[in-house]
Amino acid sequence: MTENSNEKEWNDGRLIEIKPGESLSAKGLTSGQLYAVMLYNVAQNDNTAVLTVRQGTFGSRSVQVPGTTQGRGGAGSAYFLATDQSHSVDVNFPNSINSNHGKIQAILGSVAMPTNFDGIKNEEIKVGEKKNFERFARFWFTPPAENLCATVAADRRMFQATRFYQKGLTHYADVYVMNKPADFDMINQVAVLPSAGGKYDETGQNKELRVKLRTSTGDRVSSTFFNGGQNVFFNMDSAANSKYAWLAIDKG
Repeated sequence: MTENSNEKEWNDGRLIEIKPGESLSAKGLTSGQLYAVMLYNVAQNDNTAVLTVRQGTFGSRSVQVPGTTQGRGGAGSAYFLATDQSHSVDVNFPNSINSNHGKIQAILGSVAMPTNFDGIKNEEIKVGEKKNFERFARFWFTPPAENLCATVAADRRMFQATRFYQKGLTHYADVYVMNKPADFDMINQVAVLPSAGGKYDETGQNKELRVKLRTSTGDRVSSTFFNGGQNVFFNMDSAANSKYAWLAIDKG
């Protein structure tokens, strides 16, 4: 991406807003980590915004962020990437496609990102605690080396969240979707870029795929794990969908 007055530096992954004709550029990302570009449409209209996410030699991908007054409006779209070979990512909001389609807020998330928490609820959660999600919530914990259970729940509405964690030298992510409707567009709203394997693991059994999908048509999703390393949960949804959503960590 060439330098221009409409390009915003995004090396800290902070919560940031962009409009049509603007772009974001994050450089110097830590090698070997798994990141997610999380995008939220705040335009207050029904139009789906179309952006482009580009990662070095891996090329670019057109991405869609649903409008804010649709039935599931404002739900975040997440695009996962790994930095084994490329340590930068660019997000472009083309003016020609989106001239009347508004504003996008973005966060670059990982076990260590963002490093600037302005506008983000960043809190530690401990074993035995339950915390309510808010929009732009980030919960982190470094658990003891024992079996634990994480439960993400939401009353009535569809809700999305993601967990970043590390096993050995490899970084992974779990994507939680509850109250999942039959027409939910996983392809466009939760995508894995080629650097992170190009697809997600829907069974939880494929160790080669680094993004694990955990969905339910019910109101909660639980996962058990044994992990003494840093764990980070992000809210990936709208303020309305987050109102009755919560996270709990218990002994497994």
